[in-house]
Amino acid sequence: MAELNLSQIENTLNDEFRDVSSRRKIVFWYDSKGDFVEDVSSLVLENAKLLILKENHLFETKHILEVEDKESNYLVYAPFPRPRNEDNHLADTILYSKTFVADRLSLIMVELGIKEERKILLEKYSKFFNSKERFNKFKELEIDSYTEENIELGFLAILVGIKEVRFESIVKSILKEGNLEENSILKDFGKYSLKEAFWKYSYKYFGYNSKEPTLVKFVLGLFATYIQRKTGLENILKNEEYILEKPGGVIAFINSLMNDIRMQETFRSLSKYVYEQIDGDSLFSKIDLEVLLDLDVFESLEYKFINWIVNRFLDEHFDTKVKEYNIVDLINLRKEKFFGKDFSNDYEMLLAAYKVLSFENRNYDLELNEMVKEYDKSWYLQDLNYRRFYFHLDKIENVSQYEKLRDYVENTYVNNFLDPYNIAFNNVFNYGDLDNIKLQKDFYNNNIHFDNRRSLVIISDALRYEVGKDLVSQMNLSEKFEAEIEPQISILPSITKLGMAALLPHKEIEINKKFDVFVDEKKAGSLTERENILKSRKENSRAIQFDVINNYSKEELREFVKDQSVIYIYHNQIDARGDELKTENEVFNACNEAIEEIINLIRKLSGHVSIHNYIVTSDHGFIYKRSVNSEAEKIDKFYKTDDIKNRRFIISENEYKIHGTKSISLGKVLNNNDKRYVIFPNSSNVFKLQGGGQNYFHGGASMQEVITPLINIKTRRGAVETKDVSIEMLNNSKNITSLNTSLEIYQKDIVTDIIKAVNYSIYFEDSLGEIISNEELYFADSRDENTGNRIRKLFFRLKEKSYDPNGKYYIVIKNTKTGIEDKLMVKIDIPFADDFGFDV
Repeated sequence: MAELNLSQIENTLNDEFRDVSSRRKIVFWYDSKGDFVEDVSSLVLENAKLLILKENHLFETKHILEVEDKESNYLVYAPFPRPRNEDNHLADTILYSKTFVADRLSLIMVELGIKEERKILLEKYSKFFNSKERFNKFKELEIDSYTEENIELGFLAILVGIKEVRFESIVKSILKEGNLEENSILKDFGKYSLKEAFWKYSYKYFGYNSKEPTLVKFVLGLFATYIQRKTGLENILKNEEYILEKPGGVIAFINSLMNDIRMQETFRSLSKYVYEQIDGDSLFSKIDLEVLLDLDVFESLEYKFINWIVNRFLDEHFDTKVKEYNIVDLINLRKEKFFGKDFSNDYEMLLAAYKVLSFENRNYDLELNEMVKEYDKSWYLQDLNYRRFYFHLDKIENVSQYEKLRDYVENTYVNNFLDPYNIAFNNVFNYGDLDNIKLQKDFYNNNIHFDNRRSLVIISDALRYEVGKDLVSQMNLSEKFEAEIEPQISILPSITKLGMAALLPHKEIEINKKFDVFVDEKKAGSLTERENILKSRKENSRAIQFDVINNYSKEELREFVKDQSVIYIYHNQIDARGDELKTENEVFNACNEAIEEIINLIRKLSGHVSIHNYIVTSDHGFIYKRSVNSEAEKIDKFYKTDDIKNRRFIISENEYKIHGTKSISLGKVLNNNDKRYVIFPNSSNVFKLQGGGQNYFHGGASMQEVITPLINIKTRRGAVETKDVSIEMLNNSKNITSLNTSLEIYQKDIVTDIIKAVNYSIYFEDSLGEIISNEELYFADSRDENTGNRIRKLFFRLKEKSYDPNGKYYIVIKNTKTGIEDKLMVKIDIPFADDFGFDV
């Protein structure tokens, strides 16, 4: 039993044995319930021996005491009731000995500081204290007021294995056990006469009242009540027993299950179980979406919303509303719901589909300069949203439900945008008409500084314009960087070897008959060759592959850029994936990865070396469409054997005025005397050639291929891209029912070089701003990647005063550095709180 209880017994007995008024002491201790049978052997008796009496060995004990050892003091402990004298061989020995009685319950109450008025309650649960381990755990709860509720909740808490005297947490632990029909924790409650107490508090906190309570009915009641409050539907389960009397507590508890990261898997299991029990498919199939808008506890409801949205798209009803929500609002509403987050790719795909499908055909009978401006302003969004559509669609496991939608999006993108807009673009596209548009071949002269400022250029292979727009948007989310983008027209054909050459300093670019590319009569194919060309213009120049510099340490970076004026970094993520038949359908994944890699490298460089200006550009763009060109759509063979041939271009001495193609003088493009022509399809079609990919192409003169991004990124001097580590509450209960409460705080991020530790002050306040609790400081400074190790429990004691159950009270979380406060409104419902916490 408890150490202090034994200490009290030990002191009392030793005082007795220490008395030398007589030569010998024998003390009999009859422990009728055997309360101390586990502990008596641990007593340290200073001047006595211990004999543990057995009911059928009385005579043997008498022989020890009166024959074998007539000198020693003895404590004779009997873990059974004292027999009648006529049945007790030791009756005459007891007459000249002393007896000792230990009231375990009284000792326990003294130990814990529990008042005598609670003894009847403790006697009801006396079996609970038959274990030293349970007693010690109860003692460790440090309950400051031993009300009936706190005592019973303490017992329940120990049995479920938690250290929090909070009924909602007890229920969570029971539900987490998983078995609703034969729950082992409830069985343990029965062993210690605590089942009745559990159901009593189920009524107090949630209003669950049943003549024959079960965990199944309790859970069904929680969900049914939540559904009714969220939808207004009556008789969800055709039985009023399932509608609990305290819906506020129910809603707070269900929300807590969804918000507590440790309970989310349990919540999913409960949701699935309840859905099957109530036959959710049948129940919700008859209910309009307007009613279900705010209901978030069943996964299957997301399918209902998604199917409705898909059907609106297929019917071309893009302006339909559900209540006041248009389709975009509805998608944004549902994707933030608990199960909506599981369907994030579905909802993001639908959002992209909506933008592709609702794109209005605009006037594209424009001059070339106007078309480039319109693409920069808004047309690029079709390419971006088409990319996002497939990016998210490809992450969805079962896409069968989206087959018609996919075909619709594909046809809309290709037939309403990609082909007609590019036919119009190619009708006016001519290198002789590009005086007011920046050209890739002028890049070095336009952008590389000839003063002391360092120029760092990242050339990302096939980073097309819409991807550049995405990159700029993400860069500008940071307070440290400022990014701007403008279009420049790539060289033709729009391929790597020419685009990379055009970005180098040069007077002249040439292509020989073997399709080798020369810059001022020097080969420009390899990294070393390009670096030599850079050095020929400016000695302090370097060229390096992205993967190499990305793996450099801080010291290696500083050494590499030291004394350099021009640095070209070659990045190849998109084209490396797109140009391979096996991986071309991964090209949209590669676009996202390219953006992330470039941003991370710029952050790394800006943090380690003195560079304040960056340029990001590309050698060419690309066309990608998921549909494959049919043989009939391919432009048939018309070229000669010695022509340079590619699916998107042909270089020939013949102009080939073939329907569906356009020819431009190569000499005009390269600004030399080359008499050949570059011929390309004026739509997304390809030339009929063997080999190559089916979906990813470049080399032609579509907007997607030749409008390349010219991105300038500046580092705001003095700005450091850091943020404070953030925290959130796990037990997000909005119903406070005791002066003593606790909050579990979770540090969401780990502290890094850019995520800084911060001190938060947390307390309760009323609507007038008066602080009504102790103030706890939470220093969020953990670098531990283990989520569980970043959770801390803070304890609060509310002021002893009267609280209005309908009043507004708040949990305040204040960043002590910035003074910024987050407030969560809570309900405080504590009867007689101004009577110093006594139950009435």
